[in-house]
Amino acid sequence: QPMTPNAMREFILHWHRAISLVLNPINPDYLADEAEKLLDELKQKKSLRQLATNPLLCGVICALHHDRHGYLPNNRTEIYEATCQMLLERRDLERKVAEKDAALKSLSYTDKRVFLNDLAQWMMLNGQTVIQKSQIFKLFRDKIHYLPDLREKGLQEDALLDYFLERSGLLQQIGPNEVHFAHRTFQEYMAAKEFVDKDSMGFLKKNAGNDYWNETILLALGLCSNASSRLFISDLLKVARKLEDMGSTMPATRLYLLVIRGCDTMRQIPPEIQEIIEGKIKAFFPPDHREKRAALVESGDLALPFLAKEPNRTIKDDLYCALTLLQMKSEEAYSLLLDYLLDKRVGFIRSLSMLLRQLD
Repeated sequence: QPMTPNAMREFILHWHRAISLVLNPINPDYLADEAEKLLDELKQKKSLRQLATNPLLCGVICALHHDRHGYLPNNRTEIYEATCQMLLERRDLERKVAEKDAALKSLSYTDKRVFLNDLAQWMMLNGQTVIQKSQIFKLFRDKIHYLPDLREKGLQEDALLDYFLERSGLLQQIGPNEVHFAHRTFQEYMAAKEFVDKDSMGFLKKNAGNDYWNETILLALGLCSNASSRLFISDLLKVARKLEDMGSTMPATRLYLLVIRGCDTMRQIPPEIQEIIEGKIKAFFPPDHREKRAALVESGDLALPFLAKEPNRTIKDDLYCALTLLQMKSEEAYSLLLDYLLDKRVGFIRSLSMLLRQLD
C-alpha cells in the first residue's frame, strides 16, 4: 500500500536517524537538517513525491539525496534515470553482493535496461500492469536471441527474471506467477525510452489525448531530442486547432493541455509555442464549466499559476478557481487555496463555506 504523507515523513526522518547513528553514533539528529530539506523538496516536486509513497523507492530517494549532498534533479526524467541506476547498479555494490553466475555478472547497466525497456513497452502496448512469468520468459528469451554476447555466455531467462525480482527492486512478484513494476511510473518511463530508442514517436502521436498514454508521451518528450520534441508539439497543436475549428472542444482541450504539460518536460521551448500555450491556458479561465475544471485538474501543476488568487476578480470567478483547486487534491493546490480562505469579502467567504460543506 502507498504510504500516507505522515507515514512518508516518519519514514524519511527514521532513515536519516539510522544513517546518523552510523556516521555519528552519539548524535541521532546529525542529519536532521538534511531530512527536513528533503521533505521540503518533496513538497515542491509532485513527481518525486509520487515515487516516495513506495517505501522501497522512498529509501532510494533518501539515498540519492544524501549522496548528492542535498541535490536532486529538477527534471523528472533525470530523477527516474538516477533511481534506475541506483536500483540496477549501486544497490548490489553497496550491499557487496558477489555474483557467481558468469552471464549475470557480465550484464551491464545498458543490458539490463534493454530487457526492462522491452518488457515495459510490451506491457504498455498490451494494456497490462501485471504480467505472467511465462510471458516474461518468452520476451527475455527472444531478446537474448538478438544479443550474441549474452547468448554465448549462456544467459537464461529464468535466472535473469530472478535477478530482477530479488536484486533490483524494480520488478515485484505479487502472486505465484504474476509480476509487476514496483511503481507504474517506471513502466511508463522505460516504455517511453523504448519508443524513443525505436524512433516510434509516431505511434505516441496517434495516441495523444488518450489518458492511458499521456504519461508515457510526456516522459518521451523529456527523453527525445529537442528537434523531435518540437516537431511532436507542433503537430499536436495543428491537430488541436483543426479539432477546435470543427467544434470538437473537449478533444481539442485535451490536446492543448497535453501540449502544456509536455512543454514542462522539454528542455527547450520555442517562444512562438510558449506564446500559444500561454494564450490557450488563459482561455480556460474562469473555469466556469465542469468540463473546464476537469481539464484543468487533469493538467495538474501546469495550471496552478493561473489558479492563484488575483486582485479585482469577481466572487463568482474566484469560487470557480477555488473549486478547481479543491478538486486537484494536491499540497500545491491547497497552498494556493489558503489565499482564498483569507479573503475579506463576506459574500465570498459565505459562498466558499457552503461549497466546502457540500464537498465534505
